[in-house]
Formats: sequence, C-alpha cells, structure tokens
Amino acid sequence: MIALINGIIEGFWRRIYGGYETKLKWINERGIQTAFNIIFLSFVFYFGNWEERKLINLIGNNELIYWVASIFGAVYFQCLFWAKGHGPAFDIGRSKITPEMEKRYQKEWFSFIPNKLVSENHWYGFMYDCIWFWCRYSLCLIPMTLYFWSADVLVLGVLAVIVYGTCWTLYEREKWIFDKIPYNLVDGATALAELIFGFTVGVCLSLI
Repeated sequence: MIALINGIIEGFWRRIYGGYETKLKWINERGIQTAFNIIFLSFVFYFGNWEERKLINLIGNNELIYWVASIFGAVYFQCLFWAKGHGPAFDIGRSKITPEMEKRYQKEWFSFIPNKLVSENHWYGFMYDCIWFWCRYSLCLIPMTLYFWSADVLVLGVLAVIVYGTCWTLYEREKWIFDKIPYNLVDGATALAELIFGFTVGVCLSLI
C-alpha cells in the first residue's frame, strides 16, 4: 500500500514537474517542485530496507547516518535522474532530425554507445533512440547500485524506454484514450508517459 501511495505522489509530481499548470501558482514554481521531491524522496529512502544497504551500514547504522544518507540519495536522484530532462530521444524514433537535434543527441557523453551499436544510416531511428534513452536513464543510476547495494535500480532505464515507447504508440493508434483522461492532465504522449513513469519510479524506489 505504501509503495502504491508513493507511486501516485511521484506520478503526479512528475507530471507537474513536466509542465502541467495548476491553479495554485506557487506549485508551478520549479524550485518548490524540486524541494518537494527531495523531501519526499528523503522519506521514501529513509523508510526503505536498511539491512540490505550494506555499504551505508559500513559507515554507520544509526538514525543520523540513515537520515544523511536518505537526503544525499534524494538530492542525487533528483539532480541526476529527474532534473536533467529526458533529452531528444523521448519520442523513441519519431522526431524529424535537424542539425540542432543531432547536436542535442551527440553532446551527451554516453552518445558513443548507441553510435557504436547502431549503423550510422540508422541513427536517430527507433533502435537508436531506445538505446540512447536507456543510457540516459540507466547510467546515471550506476552509483545508486552501491547506495542500495543492488542492481535492481537499473531496471528504471528499461522501464523508461517501455513506458515512453508505449505511450507514443497509444497516441498514434488510440488517441481517443487521451480525451478520456480528466482535468486536461494529459495532452499528449509525453504527458502520459511522465505520469506513468513517475508512478513506476515511485513504486520501484519503495520496493528496492
């Protein structure tokens, strides 16, 4: 139940963080959104399974250490996982590529990975974007595997590709679904993906 609640909170937060405008102007402030999620994730991490976080327990196993580690983990996750943005591959191979778009792809340090794995004449297509997007959401979490003392957190990169790819396919083939979602919460594929992926991340972080 706690994981579900955390997922709902993180899902709605991610949608607002992605640009959903609320009637409460102060909620639309990026600084407030960032502070909220750092505080929220600090509690999510704090109430996690510390017995499994062996590296942190080597440092100390008292409440102060756990709170410091929780805040540190929340700041890292917010800044490296969420704040960086999803990048140009968010539509999983559907964008019309321009020179400016190419620069956005290639400026990321990890772009050499899809560049090596995909033939150049297929760059910026479906497979390329899947790999690029996986790199975007997985590689930044490698240090978190030490934090949780588990590689389970890396599954979020795979889930990012699945969620965004599925939402774009739904938008193309079953667009009527988006009209059924109330309060104009979702206005397109990316908006739905933000909502679902935020929920997924909230649940997963509660279970690691």
